[in-house]
Amino acid sequence: MLPSVSLKHAILSYVYWTPMHGYKLRQMATRHSWIYPIKHSSIYPVLHDLEKKGLVTHHSDVHEGRARKIYSITDAGREELENWLVTAPEHDVMFSDTVAFKIAAHRDETVLRSKQWIETSIERLREKVAQYQAELATENSATPYSRLAVEYGIEMLRLRTKLLERVLETAESNLNPGSSELEPLSRHG
Repeated sequence: MLPSVSLKHAILSYVYWTPMHGYKLRQMATRHSWIYPIKHSSIYPVLHDLEKKGLVTHHSDVHEGRARKIYSITDAGREELENWLVTAPEHDVMFSDTVAFKIAAHRDETVLRSKQWIETSIERLREKVAQYQAELATENSATPYSRLAVEYGIEMLRLRTKLLERVLETAESNLNPGSSELEPLSRHG
């Protein structure tokens, strides 16, 4: 069985970019939560385990009168991460999406009862797209590949927005049978 994404690899990738303290690790986890959701409470136990295994190390630093640990990747950690990076994913096409599954299970009458959460989701998605676009415009990503991943994420958010818009349009169209047929999602803009 080939390796998949794990919290261990996520943390190793963050400290591979640059040494950082726990709060910065939590910020990175939040920033990348659209790719791989991480519970903040699980970061420190995994970080301590990585340190026991010699994959990360730390030194203490004082910042604004408070001591904090700055974590760095070790040579063994770099080797572990690089081995994971160069190994093909277990599944080339794997997409798990609760929202898409819920949409697939809907009927006209349940979509109408879901209209409020769908509209709220559309608004939140638009806000997220604007947030990520602003971050890209003002911040240099750690690597050009990180930037590509964020751009991919923006496109995925846009596609989800279009999907949810189309769900509402389809439900409305089905309630008003005289309306015109909808275009395919890929051409919908």
